Amino acid sequence: MLIYICLTSIFLAIYFYVNYHRLKHWKRKGVATLEPQFFFGNAKSVILQREHVGTALKNVYKHCRQRQLPFFGYYMFTTPILIVCDLDLVRKIMVTDFDHFKDRIFYRNDKEPLSLHLVSIDGARWKENRTKFAPLFGSLNVKLLYDRVSKCVDKYIAQLHEVAQPIELEGFVSKITLDVIACCLFENSSEFMEKNREEIVQYAEKFWKLSPSESFVRLMVIVFPDVILGTKIKTMSDKKKNLFLSKVAAILQEGGHDGYNFVRILQAESHDLPLENIAANWWIFFVVGYRTVSSLISFCLYELAMNQSYQMRVVEECKEINSNAIGQMRFLDQCLKVKLIYCTLPETLRKYPASTMIRRQCTKEYRVVGTSLTLNRGDNVYISTLGIHSDPNLYPDPEKFLPERFAEGHSRHPCAYIPFGAGPRSCMGQRFAFMEAKIVVAKILKDFHISVNDITDSEPLPMDPKAFELQTANGIWMNFQKKSSIR
Repeated sequence: MLIYICLTSIFLAIYFYVNYHRLKHWKRKGVATLEPQFFFGNAKSVILQREHVGTALKNVYKHCRQRQLPFFGYYMFTTPILIVCDLDLVRKIMVTDFDHFKDRIFYRNDKEPLSLHLVSIDGARWKENRTKFAPLFGSLNVKLLYDRVSKCVDKYIAQLHEVAQPIELEGFVSKITLDVIACCLFENSSEFMEKNREEIVQYAEKFWKLSPSESFVRLMVIVFPDVILGTKIKTMSDKKKNLFLSKVAAILQEGGHDGYNFVRILQAESHDLPLENIAANWWIFFVVGYRTVSSLISFCLYELAMNQSYQMRVVEECKEINSNAIGQMRFLDQCLKVKLIYCTLPETLRKYPASTMIRRQCTKEYRVVGTSLTLNRGDNVYISTLGIHSDPNLYPDPEKFLPERFAEGHSRHPCAYIPFGAGPRSCMGQRFAFMEAKIVVAKILKDFHISVNDITDSEPLPMDPKAFELQTANGIWMNFQKKSSIR
């Protein structure tokens, strides 16, 4: 009986603390919010994996804009989150008042060295690392990787001529981007990558393809990182950590002798970074770099297959490349200048941003100008990239694929288009991502006419609610018809 009374008392104490303290956070601050539910907050559909988190936050953004509010209160479980909708305030948070919002909301654990990378670390550590690694993705260094990227892509273009149709696009393109990023990060004269490629690639894929239970744990890691730190849960096994560390140690020792790659660039720029620091950042470049570019290329090809008039216009521009280009480097230089591809890729990222939301944490007290709201240190701020990119006031007919939105002469608010973020913590790999995507798209359309197979779900493509990035629920099935067979 006593145990029953104690358990009941504990439950009631938790219930009243959550319901009348945690879930009243925004009401106390005078911020508009929808009525939260016990345990779920406002995210029941996301937690139960019925709705993609990006879609849920896009709907909150839409509701906020309809009420003409600059921000809106939201609860993920019992964690209060401020959803910012006003673009001027978005710019202040990410750019002009960055000093108040330096940190990203991301899991990091000093006992897991590979979790201490540019995305997760904060303060002085982040600034030092950013300075060291930024030159990797400078325009000149990216250009010097053209040939390496192109050779990787050519292997898969050759496979397209042989494989049976239809092809599941996302899976096929992810193989290309995995190989490209592996070649640029890891390849050298040793046989290490060939021996361990399958295991490394499998883990990279598993990082994104989550079971329902893994997806729930990943959500808990994002929402309650401090709680997870108190457990023995690891985001990477010791075996995979040691494999990755040994690989990085091997290529640094050999010095990247096999052509021009990130090893040589890094060694030219910095000699004083510890092994685990380099390994952690290479790990995040690997798993994030392959997936975000794969998503960009897949959705771009899908939209070009759905919009045949744009595909034909890109093909005509690619024909000019073929007639003007002399040699591999000349071809690469020319394909990066294809005007319509230049517009097509940004429009793809508008509809399908690699990150559907941007997360920041307040690092020191911040008074929101023009309102009564004061954010305290530790308060979480989310920006719905998908919501902004789908706003009809910024992009008329937002569901339509219209690359001309990004033609020369079109102007917009600097934070109306933020697929790579903005300000000091924006993604520094965007040049590399665009270079790789342009090469893949140009080479595929040079040899093939593409169309969507009937197996593919009708528009709009349903997204997997378990995924944290935009990933289709059932894949994208495509037909690749050889140009030589078209009469």
